[in-house]
Amino acid sequence: MRTRNCELAGLGHPIVDALIKEVRKPGFQGGICGTGEAKYIYAHYLVQYKDSNGHLKGRTFNLLYSTKTREVKSLKRFEPLKVACEKKDRNHIDVSKTREGIEAALQNAIIEWLPDRQSRTGLQISLVGLHGAN
Repeated sequence: MRTRNCELAGLGHPIVDALIKEVRKPGFQGGICGTGEAKYIYAHYLVQYKDSNGHLKGRTFNLLYSTKTREVKSLKRFEPLKVACEKKDRNHIDVSKTREGIEAALQNAIIEWLPDRQSRTGLQISLVGLHGAN
């Protein structure tokens, strides 16, 4: 922070908060950057709920979607992306076709995690990451 005219921008900063608000709108259309057409799409969700004592509990769900087979696998942990994104080779992938499959797999994973229907009321589900890989 020793650089003149420099400001740290993180959560709570007006610009960052405005960007997050814009991206969370239902009509936001994002793109995935990669080199060539992605064979896989990783989706990372944070699911939170309040237990009977009012304490916030949560879990992350990491899903891997194959664009060729259209199958979705649930991953135990985040797997790092090894594909570099170079400006000259950018391709944008329409993820609207994959959304339905990923959300169905997420719903099944949540039901397996919280089988009691009552405990699933009031869930807060946030997509926290989405990226493609070859």
